[in-house]
Amino acid sequence: MGFDVFVQRFQNGEPAVVTDPRVWELLREAWEAPPDDLDFSRVRRGAGEADLYAVQEGEPIDGLMFSRPAGGAEIFDLIVDVARAGDMVIYAPGIPPCLIAEGQRSQLPADFDDFKDPVVVANGAELQEVIERA
Repeated sequence: MGFDVFVQRFQNGEPAVVTDPRVWELLREAWEAPPDDLDFSRVRRGAGEADLYAVQEGEPIDGLMFSRPAGGAEIFDLIVDVARAGDMVIYAPGIPPCLIAEGQRSQLPADFDDFKDPVVVANGAELQEVIERA
């Protein structure tokens, strides 16, 4: 699939950083090498893979971009697992914001759902379904 999937945390309607080490643990398990000087890394899970644009390992995360996820549902499971670990929302052009928990709805910026109503996803298969329906 040729698109970018963004993962970001919001608090009181504003972007918020993620410092939970579980996010880095999940990314370390999936990447071929830590992010380079341009904050790029390639991640894989099962048959799925994506380019990842992040920050340097261990730094607070203000957002992640998984570019061109492809190859199977496992890569979407990784995206959902990372979002869950960091209390983050998943969004991409043309799809509704994907929440990990209903409580995130009240944390979104006021104009974030202007285009589509947010939906809650429990796993990668549900995220992939939302993307494929768009």
